[in-house]
Amino acid sequence: MSYGAARTIAYHMGRTYDVLILDLSDVPLMGVTASLTIEAEIRAARHRQGKIFIVGAQSQVRERLRRFHVQDVLPAENFLPSCYHALATASALLNSAAEPALSVPASARLDCGSR
Repeated sequence: MSYGAARTIAYHMGRTYDVLILDLSDVPLMGVTASLTIEAEIRAARHRQGKIFIVGAQSQVRERLRRFHVQDVLPAENFLPSCYHALATASALLNSAAEPALSVPASARLDCGSR
């Protein structure tokens, strides 16, 4: 992941959200600057209400996130293996927080793209 991609993520992380899912499944390598950017944005996001999940971080990416202490900011349960798991978890969180009249119907489909 390049610095430019990380800045785009940082831009979106600065917005208001209930749940943010960072899907790193297709990211084979992450540079130092990108890691620092994501780590700083996650630390800043702790002061907001939204939940952050990191999906699919493997090998070098996971090690880089560990080195930059992202796991110290996000609990282990916020690192999920797949988009499907993240969307299911996010849906459960949102449904439990919503008033009954505003909950997502059971028939709603969650789209995980090609994963």
